[in-house]
Amino acid sequence: MRSSRKNRMFALVVALIVLVSIETLAQLSYFASYGNFYSPSDLPRPNVRGGAVGDPKIDFLTPTSELAEIAQRRILHPYLGYAVDNAETMGASGKTHPLQERAEGTLVVAVTGGSVAGQVSTALRKALRSEFEERGLELKPIVVSLSVDGFKQPQQLASIVYFLSLGAEFDAVINIDGFNDIVLPIVDNYENEVYPFYPRSWDSFVNRRPSQSMILGAGEIAFLRHEQIETFRDAQSSVLARSAVVGLYLNRELRRTATRVGIIQRELLAARTEVSFEAQGPYKKYDDIAQVYEEAAEVWARSSILMKRVLDGTGSAYFHVLQPNQYVVGSKLLTDTEKKIAYHMDHPYAPVATRGYPYLFDASAQIVEAGVRYFDATQVFRNVGEDVYQDSCCHVNRFGKEFLAGSIATWVTDSLFGAEQ
Repeated sequence: MRSSRKNRMFALVVALIVLVSIETLAQLSYFASYGNFYSPSDLPRPNVRGGAVGDPKIDFLTPTSELAEIAQRRILHPYLGYAVDNAETMGASGKTHPLQERAEGTLVVAVTGGSVAGQVSTALRKALRSEFEERGLELKPIVVSLSVDGFKQPQQLASIVYFLSLGAEFDAVINIDGFNDIVLPIVDNYENEVYPFYPRSWDSFVNRRPSQSMILGAGEIAFLRHEQIETFRDAQSSVLARSAVVGLYLNRELRRTATRVGIIQRELLAARTEVSFEAQGPYKKYDDIAQVYEEAAEVWARSSILMKRVLDGTGSAYFHVLQPNQYVVGSKLLTDTEKKIAYHMDHPYAPVATRGYPYLFDASAQIVEAGVRYFDATQVFRNVGEDVYQDSCCHVNRFGKEFLAGSIATWVTDSLFGAEQ
C-alpha cells in the first residue's frame, strides 16, 4: 500500500517535471521566435482595417480590394468620394455631429485627414481641455472628427466645403495629413491604373457587379476573419491559452490564417478586369514616376492653401499638421519592438513614403508662404524612447496619439491665445 502511494507520488512528480520542462522549452522557443516570453495579450490581433494579421509583409498589402473597403464600412458619398456608414454623423467618422454652431464659452474644432487624424482626434479634446485649464481659459473644446481612413487631398478640402455649406460652424480646423496624400495616389491608384487624385481604390467602389470569384473570395475572407477574432477572444479568456505550448499553436494558426487572407486579397486584385472611365478616371501613364510624386505634393499643397482661403471667409482658424511616419529618415530612433512590428522596407508603402516625404517638405514652402499655420510634426517623436508605431503602415499606439495630440494642442492654443497666458 505504502509502495503504491510512493509510486503514484513519483509518477506525479515526474509528470510535473516533464510538463514544466515542456512549458519552459516552449517559452524559450517563443522567445527565440518573437523576441519576448509568451502572454495571450501578445498574440497578433485581428486587423479590422482590411489588412491581414500579424505578418508585416501582409498588412495593408492589398488596400484596393473590394473586401478591404467593405471591411472598413465605407460607402459611396456624392461629394466626398466615400464616407463612414453612419447616418447619425452624416458619414463623418467621429461621434460628434458635424453641424455644430459656435457658442459662447466653447471652441468648436474640426479635425480632418485620414486614419492617423482620426486617431489623434480621439485624444485631442482631453489635450485641449488640459491646455485651457493650465492657462486659465474658461473654454470647453468640442472636437468634431471629419477624418476618414484613407482620405487624401482634395477630400479634406471637399469635406470642409461640404459641411460648411450645410451650416457647420467651426472656430478652428486642424488638418493632419501628408502620408496618404503622397503614398496612396501611387500605391492604391496609379499602380493600378486609376487616376491618382480620385479617392483611393476608386475602381473598387464603382465595380457594382463583382464576379463570382470576388464574391467567393470575399466570403472566404469574412469566414477567416471571424475565425481570427474568435481564436483571439478565446485565447484571452481560456486558462489553457496561458500555456506557451498552446500559445505557439495559436500564434501559428493566427498567422497562417492572416497569410491566407493576404493571398486571397492578392488573387482578387490580380483578377481585376479592364476598368471603365467611370472607375479609372483621366488616368495617364507618366514617363517618370517622379512626376506623380511632384503632382501629388502640388495637389496636397494647393488644397491646403484653398482650405485656408475658404476658412478665412468664415472666420475659422486653419491649422495644417504634416503627420509623422516611421519611414521618414531620421525621424525616430525605433525601439526593438517597433523594428519588429512597424518597420519593414518590403512593405508596399514603405519605399514610397521614404521617397515621397521630401516632395512634401519642398511643397510645404508654398503652404507657409501663403500664411497657413503649418506644423511639420515629422520630428515630434525624434527624442521619444517609448514604443509609438503599432503597425508597418503609419498608425500609432495610445501613447503615440496622446503625445501627438498634446503637441498639437499646445501649438494650437499658443497660436490662438498666445504662448503666455
